[in-house]
Amino acid sequence: MSIIGRRWNALSDEQKRPFLEKAEAERVEYEKQMEAYRKTDAYKQFTEKKEEILKKRRRKLKSGEPDSDDENEKLMGRTQAADLPIFSAQFLEYNKTQEAALKKLRQKSSSLEEENRLLKEIISRLKANIVAKKREYQKESGRAQEVLRTKEKWTSLIVAALNGVVVSGAPPVAKNIYAYMERLNYLTMEDPQHPILIKVRMALAGSSFL
Repeated sequence: MSIIGRRWNALSDEQKRPFLEKAEAERVEYEKQMEAYRKTDAYKQFTEKKEEILKKRRRKLKSGEPDSDDENEKLMGRTQAADLPIFSAQFLEYNKTQEAALKKLRQKSSSLEEENRLLKEIISRLKANIVAKKREYQKESGRAQEVLRTKEKWTSLIVAALNGVVVSGAPPVAKNIYAYMERLNYLTMEDPQHPILIKVRMALAGSSFL
């Protein structure tokens, strides 16, 4: 028994099952293809040639003439090569065309795969950039919120401290605090001893945040 035979016999039924199922599927497919082939003109011509050879052999045997297997095999070979569609010029041309189309398809597939790889790299970089920008935005947003809270705090303290000091006909409020402070700055440059500035100094001196 051959090595392959011994290995096969050593397999369990469960291990043999996939191979047996595959063999059965291939047998069924072969039968289907043969059934389709038997309906073709090529098979009909092949059968006729085969019958012709058998008749010729019977005549030779009956007459006592020697039969030549080589001649019969050569004739059968020519018949199959000439009659089977797979060996036809049309099939070869079709196969050549299909090979060329397949080559182009493979080239296109390779090009598309390269484009897909580049797109994935770009998308990956964009995602990383988006994550970085999001973190930066969150960081800056936190800073802006902190600055806003500080501004609101000091605005509230200044408004409370200078509530009784009227500048240009209006006391300090959150809405006009910038204009109010600009007016005080102008007075500081024009007349450091202006009565309003004296009131401001007194108000700030009495405030708890100083």
